[in-house]
Amino acid sequence: EFRRVLFRSPPESIQAPYGITKRKAAMVATSEIRKRGLALPGPYKTTVAKSMLTPSVGPDIDVFFVSLLSGGGRTSRQLYQVAVNHISGRVEFVFDFLAGTMK
Repeated sequence: EFRRVLFRSPPESIQAPYGITKRKAAMVATSEIRKRGLALPGPYKTTVAKSMLTPSVGPDIDVFFVSLLSGGGRTSRQLYQVAVNHISGRVEFVFDFLAGTMK
């Protein structure tokens, strides 16, 4: 038996006229965490926020900060934060809160 799954487009307020969507950024970030062999708990949650990186040299970079959290509510704990380039979809960096490292 097949179940039909419907995916709605994100609201226009979070769609980019160019670049990637928040949903795509979350998928890229989760894939990057798995590719690096970092542990993800069975149930985890993602939050995505649009932001900007300001390097010491060069132009600002529009990014989505994708946070991967374990638990829920007051007991939630941030595990990783991934900066995904809003235009190219490339991962700019991954911060591992468990190890306290950024790569």
